[in-house]
Amino acid sequence: MMDCGDRPVDLTTRNNYFMPHAAVRNGACRILIIPLAADGTEAGPPLNFSHTIPETAWTAPPPRLAPSKSIALGHLLATPSQIDTLRSAEAPRAQLRDDLMAAAAAPNPLLPAGQPVVEPERYPDGVWNFDLWHRGNQLCFAIEDTILASTLAWLVTDDETHRVRALDLMLQVSAWDPSGSTGVWENDHSAQALLHALALGFDAHREHLTPSETKHITDAMAARAEDIYGLLNPFLAKNLSPGSMNNPDNNHPWFVASAMGIAGLALAGCDPMARRWADWALHLFWGNFLPRGSRTGAWHEGIDYWTYTLFFVFQFADALRNACGADLYTHPFLRATASFKALCHPPTGPYVPFGDCKHAPPGAFDKLIMMRLASACNNPVAARYTEAVAAPITTARYLFHAALWSAPPSARVATPFPGLPAIRPDTTSDNVCHYDDIGWIVAATPATATRPRELFAMRCGPARPHAHADQNSFILAVGEDKLLWDAGWYDSYLSPHHRDYSSRSVAHNTILVDSEGQLPAVSGVDGRMISFAHNITEGIVEATGDASSPLIYGGRLQKFLRHITYRAGQSLVVSDEIITARGPHQLSFLLHSGLPITWDAANSTLSVRGASTLLRAKFISEQPVEAILRTEFSTPPGLTSQVLDDAAEYTQQYHLELRTTQPVESWSPRLEITLQPRSGG
Repeated sequence: MMDCGDRPVDLTTRNNYFMPHAAVRNGACRILIIPLAADGTEAGPPLNFSHTIPETAWTAPPPRLAPSKSIALGHLLATPSQIDTLRSAEAPRAQLRDDLMAAAAAPNPLLPAGQPVVEPERYPDGVWNFDLWHRGNQLCFAIEDTILASTLAWLVTDDETHRVRALDLMLQVSAWDPSGSTGVWENDHSAQALLHALALGFDAHREHLTPSETKHITDAMAARAEDIYGLLNPFLAKNLSPGSMNNPDNNHPWFVASAMGIAGLALAGCDPMARRWADWALHLFWGNFLPRGSRTGAWHEGIDYWTYTLFFVFQFADALRNACGADLYTHPFLRATASFKALCHPPTGPYVPFGDCKHAPPGAFDKLIMMRLASACNNPVAARYTEAVAAPITTARYLFHAALWSAPPSARVATPFPGLPAIRPDTTSDNVCHYDDIGWIVAATPATATRPRELFAMRCGPARPHAHADQNSFILAVGEDKLLWDAGWYDSYLSPHHRDYSSRSVAHNTILVDSEGQLPAVSGVDGRMISFAHNITEGIVEATGDASSPLIYGGRLQKFLRHITYRAGQSLVVSDEIITARGPHQLSFLLHSGLPITWDAANSTLSVRGASTLLRAKFISEQPVEAILRTEFSTPPGLTSQVLDDAAEYTQQYHLELRTTQPVESWSPRLEITLQPRSGG
């Protein structure tokens, strides 16, 4: 029950997350929540509290699902008009179509030729195992790719060979235990892949299935969808086999909700729970998941998980559009987010490496996601980005989506739902942005400039999934010169190197206290930008990050302010204000580079020589310091299983620690950097 003054809300819901279907007034309101048992009796004490709805709150209700009888069954994977357009496509879209047909006809090397597909084994003694997890995922992805590519090839060509191949796989995996090794509690990636493939495959094949085949497939889908529904509702912290994966700030609940929602659409009219699954997914995406991206279009998990997360968002958005016309692509986050990717992970030149990322230029996967933003949102930034990324789209996994997502933008601009907030306009025209919701400041050379792309970025913000212990850290790069950069690599999530080095403060351009860094990115370890200003004409950015929260350094600091003044192409000044807590502590100022660092102890200066730029810096300190230069990692990268990465791909990095010689109670170090173009650079 919500008492908002002019529009009270009083309802009973089976979900623990609720969005009003009509706008409520901004300001103070009272909320009463009464938990009910299945028989309608009170199941616990009521929760009564006050809440303030801010002026910036959205006034748009979520789009409504069409009545079950109005859902366009048989069209979730592709509508008849989409199939016709694909058949008559001209280059370059025709090339994607033809490449997909070839990929669908070719045997998948991960699937046994002419043999049944064996269900992956469970973890021995119930203990999560990386190699089994990875192999299970690869198999399920191959099954998903084959079912979807073969089904689309059949719809385009009417070649029964493709239909039979897809159906055979669907029938095989429908016999697997939905609560077993590929269930959501054991492996949510595998669970998503199989349910997504079964739902779209069943919907496309439904008129060609026998009653027994229909029951076999739909029973498996329903069991898997209900299991995901149990994971997501109530939305409490829950552990899967590899750990806690149910935080909505993490991409994991997003991708399983996507599969659940698509299954709900596919089973409309033939399972009494179907509408609940689809409606729950729609509400989660509209009011819970996507708003975490905010109106700036920024994504807190970083540049690579931006791509990965949106891949699954678009799968549900497309099925929803095809089924009933409800359009998630009008959401403010999706309408704004292409600019975030373009600024922070451009087709060429340096990118923002904050958080977990693979330290690579955009590839086919990034190109695919921008392709969809270009076609679904008529986004010119995404269209230019797609054209600029040279990486070809070749795998069946990407070709299936590219064939559908490469349609040219419609002449019709999508009309936002009434009450949607406007996209926050860019504050400058020269690629300077403060993403206040994630605590990033990014300043880059305009895309139209002829000189090498220069990039400065700083982070001080909330601790959320895939973030690092890097409050008040910064990077500076010009062209291919990673002058001051994040150290370490993302060899795999929670590998020894990732857990003990690359995600820790020791790998970032921030400070240490008694050789200890910030607490890992857990709830409450939050910094904030307390000031930001820029001058477009002079190319100046000024900002102050506040990492003084006691939890950040485990109570050892009472103040850590970092002031920066950046002049594009000329200089960067970093000034710190540090006051310790609970007595004096030894403090360290860290700098990392992808290039050798030269330190001159007599003059307290350092230099980094790149291919196009020479960085010189003066370090000013009222406290005596000692310099420690390193090239090794305390924990080397490279998984011992060598499943994902080869340690040989990790290039040399360089580290400078400027440490006070004695414990101190305060420190105000200042780093004055100048940039000089190198001859011929």
